[in-house]
Amino acid sequence: MNDVFYGLLLLGHWQAVKTEGNLPSTPGEISIPAKKTPARHSLNFSPASFSPQALESPESYKKRENAGKVVCSLNVPEHSDWSWEEENRSFYPSVELRGMEFNSIHEYGGARLFRMEAILDDYVEKMGNDIDHYLDSYEPWPLDVSSQAERRFLGRVCVEGDGRINMHSVMLEGHSNSTKDGKPVLVDTSLMTNPAEGKPPVPFAFFPGQVVVAEGKNERGRVIHCSKVYSKATAPFPPCPSITIETGPLRVVIGAGPFTQTDSLSYQPMKDLVEYVTLHKPHVLILIGPFVDALHPHVSGEQVSPIAETYSKYFERMVDGLLDSLRGMNVHVVLVASPRDVNTCGVYPTLPFSTWQQKDVGYPKRPKLTMAPDPCMLDIEGVVIGVTSTDILMHISRDETASNNHSLDRLSRLSRHIIEQRNFYPLYPSDPSLCLDVPLWKEICYMPMTPHILVLPSDFRCFAKKFFAFFSSINILLHQLYHKMPICAGTLIELI
Repeated sequence: MNDVFYGLLLLGHWQAVKTEGNLPSTPGEISIPAKKTPARHSLNFSPASFSPQALESPESYKKRENAGKVVCSLNVPEHSDWSWEEENRSFYPSVELRGMEFNSIHEYGGARLFRMEAILDDYVEKMGNDIDHYLDSYEPWPLDVSSQAERRFLGRVCVEGDGRINMHSVMLEGHSNSTKDGKPVLVDTSLMTNPAEGKPPVPFAFFPGQVVVAEGKNERGRVIHCSKVYSKATAPFPPCPSITIETGPLRVVIGAGPFTQTDSLSYQPMKDLVEYVTLHKPHVLILIGPFVDALHPHVSGEQVSPIAETYSKYFERMVDGLLDSLRGMNVHVVLVASPRDVNTCGVYPTLPFSTWQQKDVGYPKRPKLTMAPDPCMLDIEGVVIGVTSTDILMHISRDETASNNHSLDRLSRLSRHIIEQRNFYPLYPSDPSLCLDVPLWKEICYMPMTPHILVLPSDFRCFAKKFFAFFSSINILLHQLYHKMPICAGTLIELI
């Protein structure tokens, strides 16, 4: 499969196209196609409002100068064997949810403490078995039992009290079978930062909730003098995608919310996204929430709300308008829920949006629609894409400590934690801004396989990185910028 990625600023009337493989190999301007964007003057994703002024697109958005710029690219070939004639777009890829086993009805917050303890206990033991695949068979030594010999200790990283973790406050908390009294044990990292003469320093990175195997001595049963740490528990890779020149190529467009600026409810970025889709006709459109953002000033109560309808009704009307605007197109629409969506329970993991029966009147027909939870894994004709709307990169960065000699840059290191811990949200306790449901976290966040592509919207700068190469497929991590500032409209991801 020929994997191509390039990111576009999701700004106003941007134009971008892949023409006969002639994409820029470096960030810069995208060539503007000869054909014009279809007229979509009737597009309206704004809510019913008591104040028309709140629905106006801000001037700062209209005056942007970086619209249509390629800000990041990966694996862009100089020449392509695939052409983009109309007959290539008759390809109908299958879209399925992978590894998502959950009940459509879930009682949030119903777990008692002893059940949560058992879930976390089982998780540590399960992760220990996963790490064991990458090590020689070992028998974990109890954390609080003294030993003069080198041992391996299995546990979950934690910090004492509510303080922030640093290299002097790292502690390991074991499961019920790995400690005598259940108390966490301090981890001394000095042997890794200042090893014996002639040995190089050992790079490390810790964050609360990370399951690791620490190698070292615990001479008095109170402190583990760690000389090496193992945290790799990467899930198995899926089969290589079966897309060929005859059946492909596959084109996917991904956008992450919020889809409007903080000082407006115009939803102009979403209108521009729809116009981009109608022009370039991808096979799959993945939209990641929030769609009606609970943190928007007009929704959170920070400002007087001008919205004149219920949030649920507004969201349903938004989805109906989206599907109507894509009538007759060979595109499969996937909507990924977010805990920041005001019409959800506000808990992570977030169950899919409830579907409603809307009669499809008229011709041509509406595109197919799939409602997905957050997080989720999508299998698109063999290409497995992992998606979460939560800013896990930012959350881990607030509670991570790492050695100065780490071989990876910060963003690569944060991203690798998610892949190596095979969990969409490996941080525990969760960030204060996120309400985590532990039973559902166990069912949905644990990765049964390593996705080919991992999409992580965040407030960090956008990037695309390759982590593993296996067979003829490529493991890529893609990241998008949230639409956080009034003048910013984030980035759009396009995969080919």
